[in-house]
Amino acid sequence: MKNKKYYIGLDVHKEKTTYAVRDKLGNILLEGETATLYTELYERLKPYLNSSMIGLEACTSYYTLYQNFLKNNYSIKVANTIQLRQLIAKNDKLDAKRLAEMLRLGTFPCSYIPDKNYTASAKPYTGKTFIDGRKSTM
Repeated sequence: MKNKKYYIGLDVHKEKTTYAVRDKLGNILLEGETATLYTELYERLKPYLNSSMIGLEACTSYYTLYQNFLKNNYSIKVANTIQLRQLIAKNDKLDAKRLAEMLRLGTFPCSYIPDKNYTASAKPYTGKTFIDGRKSTM
């Protein structure tokens, strides 16, 4: 992360995402809020993306954003929310700034995200198998 010029924090929610961009010195260069859509975030963050590290807080709506940033070869990490809550108090207005700062300082608590090949091959569990071998009907 030493060769990165910018650190982008994304606090992702179902409808909206708050973002903050910090430089190497920790100065806030850009902050705001937009719809939780890759195209919207891309347009706002485009000047910073090629030399940045992106960190986002996991929620039910993060995966599509995460995959789009990966697909376009941007450096991205997902925060482990359990560890994150132990480090900072929850505050939506400050979360994006804090995520960017943790990336910059190297204290970002990463979460494990399985790669796309694994998630595509994993089959959801759809029923029960009883001890006697019978299967439930669902």
